Amino acid sequence: MKKFSFSFQYLLDAHRAKEQAAEYKLVLATRAQEDIERMIFKLQQTRILQVDSLAKMTGRIQRTDYTARLRHIDSLSRRQESLEKESQKAAEKVEACRAELRREMTSRKVHEKLCERERTEWVDEVMAEEQKNMDELAAARWSRQGRAV
Repeated sequence: MKKFSFSFQYLLDAHRAKEQAAEYKLVLATRAQEDIERMIFKLQQTRILQVDSLAKMTGRIQRTDYTARLRHIDSLSRRQESLEKESQKAAEKVEACRAELRREMTSRKVHEKLCERERTEWVDEVMAEEQKNMDELAAARWSRQGRAV
């Protein structure tokens, strides 16, 4: 009956795949956070321009025009606040992805060490078995030479 043989290679391949998936998730989360940050920056610039244009309004201004611009600035501020909350959630997601990636990398490295240890033990066993066979062969030759003399 064939001796059962366990291979760590399948586990290593699975851990590498999980690590690559975690890296991909981290890249996607980082991109999403950067997109949100860019939108916040553009919104801030637009808001600054609107406030400046409102401050430059001189002379006789229609009340409705003035209030409309104030409402627009307020809506920009509310949108910026909501984007900042989204950015915070995205940052938390990025950190969670980083932690997952670290876990997967650690797990893969542990399994690589186990694989290397198993391979080293196997080589030691093969060498010991070979040494044992060589010793038996040498003992058999020595005993034959001793009988022949």
